[in-house]
Amino acid sequence: MDNKYAKLYEPIQLGNVTLKNRFIMAPMSTCDNLGFHMTDTMIRFVEERAKGGVAMIMTECQAVDKIDSMTSNYKTAGTPNQEKEWKNFNQRVKRHGVKTCVQLGAGAGQNTVVPPFVKALSASELPLYFKPNKHTTAMTVKQIHELVATFGKVAASAKRAGFDAVEIHAHTGYMLDQFISACWNHRTDEYGGSVENRARIVVEIIEEIRKNVGPEYPIILRVSMDHKMPNQRTPEESMELIKVIDKTSLTAYDVDLGCYGSGAWGVTPDYYGDAAFLPAARTIRKVTDKPVMCAGAHTPDTALEAVEKGEIDYVMIGRQLIADPQFLNKVQEGRMEDVRPCLRCNNYCICHFFKLLPLSCAVNPAAADEEMMNIPRTAKPQNVVVIGGGPGGMEAAILAANAGHRVTLYDKADKLGGQMNVASTPSFKGQMKKLLAYLEREVEKSGAEVVLNTAITPDSPELSKADQIVVALGADPIFPKIPGIDRKHVIEVQEAHTSRAQDIKGEKIVVLGGGFSGCEMALELAQEGKQVTLVEMTDKLAAKANPENGTALRLLLNQYKVVQRLKTKVVSFADDGVVVETNDGRQETIPADTAIVAFGTRPLSAAAQAIKDRYPQAVIVGDCTGEVGLVGDAIHDAYEAVWLFDGDISKKKKYLKKRKSQEKFKLMLSSYIMPHK
Repeated sequence: MDNKYAKLYEPIQLGNVTLKNRFIMAPMSTCDNLGFHMTDTMIRFVEERAKGGVAMIMTECQAVDKIDSMTSNYKTAGTPNQEKEWKNFNQRVKRHGVKTCVQLGAGAGQNTVVPPFVKALSASELPLYFKPNKHTTAMTVKQIHELVATFGKVAASAKRAGFDAVEIHAHTGYMLDQFISACWNHRTDEYGGSVENRARIVVEIIEEIRKNVGPEYPIILRVSMDHKMPNQRTPEESMELIKVIDKTSLTAYDVDLGCYGSGAWGVTPDYYGDAAFLPAARTIRKVTDKPVMCAGAHTPDTALEAVEKGEIDYVMIGRQLIADPQFLNKVQEGRMEDVRPCLRCNNYCICHFFKLLPLSCAVNPAAADEEMMNIPRTAKPQNVVVIGGGPGGMEAAILAANAGHRVTLYDKADKLGGQMNVASTPSFKGQMKKLLAYLEREVEKSGAEVVLNTAITPDSPELSKADQIVVALGADPIFPKIPGIDRKHVIEVQEAHTSRAQDIKGEKIVVLGGGFSGCEMALELAQEGKQVTLVEMTDKLAAKANPENGTALRLLLNQYKVVQRLKTKVVSFADDGVVVETNDGRQETIPADTAIVAFGTRPLSAAAQAIKDRYPQAVIVGDCTGEVGLVGDAIHDAYEAVWLFDGDISKKKKYLKKRKSQEKFKLMLSSYIMPHK
């Protein structure tokens, strides 16, 4: 194969299993229902990825028993029905030429969700992450022995059901991680204290599984090598644990970083860059010769380099396969430009888990709903006009043109992309930059006609012959009439991104507005060594960010020493700085060589509604619906709009209505039982 990544596609052994390449799909929860069965929807999701070139599929975590309130939600855990579901899974997935591995978990411990009157078990009595006023109950030695035996029994069941390997879930601060970590394990018996005692439960589970599956069957341990939190497990402590565990018959390690509260280290955002888990692999390589795999936002280049250096043996791919199920086939075929890039935004994948919502994807709205949300080639081509060339407009044009419609895309600017052109400029927004380039290429390949420098209004003749109209006007920056805002050293954040060298003067920078754009601007400048002060009138920065990425962003602002002035509003702009008023009414001047205004954007909803009033067939998508959202929101709106062009429209609308009703119920439920910090 004439491909720079050929080494990644060579066969490799994992115990007694031959993998056709080095790629393994990482375990990811689809959260298809509250019972956590292997549902038909979940299996179809996995099948789509199995067709995409991956060598092994690792399931989302499966409970070995109903040991606490979290695993009790797994309705078939530890029962014959579980094995029956597993057999069905393997019969369907393995026909696509992949191997399969089941991830086995013991429970969530302090990370569990506890309805009233239900106990959560752990190594010790610990405050719950989601409800600190409640505590776990320390497991008895008898319960530990029963759990160990159950792991062996369930592993045997997994082998009978057709799985080629098992993985033990012992990371991210869940049950087994709480046993092996001194910060959480306060026991004084044979399962606490010394490193040997804390590792004992995992050692016993490995050997119990080995007794039940035979000598060469692959057993993998997933373990965090650094919790990335003060006073929790460090790389040094983890290496001592691995020295003990390494003496077992374990086949391989699956390593990562982080735990709950560590700032999205378990689901690395774009702020952390590519291959963010490689430090974990480098750490474990110091103490073991066993094979190592890790995830953490690999690209083909980082994967190849890590394999060639001997840092890892197998490459775990997760969210990128949600975004593009054919990712690995495209890489193997040298079609990198055709890869739909994952944004690493976490809005529709991991954050849907915390909301009890089914998995989806910002850039692939059909993910985990491939059968119902499919957009086939049309039998009745229509004239489609798309107004606005941001992410929603580009997505609508691509989908409609690829379905066979005659599409014209209009934008008032001189290039496509809308606000993505600005949002993709920071060095830590590499995936956004890739997505913008991908959408631009796909528009060109689709055959849609693109007309730039053209503003469309209700009176525009271009609309008169349109069968379908998609309105994606977006939003404009808010630039309020604050005294002195017209001074030369005051610039709007979008202009600041596009004319950096020319307009951002000096070393002392004040950014006004603590939303996404303001926080990311502040971080970008601080990383360049500027002295940055961030002013926000509310009590929280990046308030609309999801909990994972928002936490990561706020931690990075602290790390780069951005001065954060909350509950503070701007009063005026002076020659030497910005006059602000604190929550108690005091006024002061913050010195500033440059002041950057990031007060958000105002949706162009009135202009969009005016078009819809004239043309009832028009559909409004993205920010101009009235609520400024994220890139993924605009793409989802556009996808639904084009999906409704064809087929049984009444049936499709009923489906969307039912889905939104279910989502509303699950959001209400999740806010009660799983409020995120």
